[in-house]
Amino acid sequence: MVGLALGGGALRGFAHIGVLKVLADAGVAADLVVGTSVGAVVGALHAAGLPADAIEKATDELDWSVFGHLVVPRLGLFGGERIEEFINRHVDYRTIEALAMPFAAVATDVQDGSLTVFNRGNTGLAVRASASVPVVFQPVRIGFREYMDGTLVSPVPIATARDGRRRRHRG
Repeated sequence: MVGLALGGGALRGFAHIGVLKVLADAGVAADLVVGTSVGAVVGALHAAGLPADAIEKATDELDWSVFGHLVVPRLGLFGGERIEEFINRHVDYRTIEALAMPFAAVATDVQDGSLTVFNRGNTGLAVRASASVPVVFQPVRIGFREYMDGTLVSPVPIATARDGRRRRHRG
């Protein structure tokens, strides 16, 4: 089984697209993909079945407008809803379970600082939680908990990719 772990790193994280191209050229296909922050953005699109060239084209849409509207700061300057919508639009509004391959997004639980793995439910919401960089984006409320950037607890989610059972499940 080949697991692909895509890490955070702001704009550097879009280098993952080049990695996907190299893997495709070598005939290597992942069986599952786990992403943190920008790695969750690229990973969700890959798990939805988009080839690297289509992911690259889709990410060309990302500019300052993806931040959305400036909000009254609570714990971040932007809400992040546009990232959620961007992902959901590009995965055809499929849930994580309905993607072409198993996918998980890693986020940080704001209340206790623990690693949380989203491997079911709203794909865009999971990616938004994983990519909610502190101070830039407000934490994402899901149920009774709040989540933010997964890079804080798992910069490159290798252990999560290895763990087929995925530690804490949220949906």
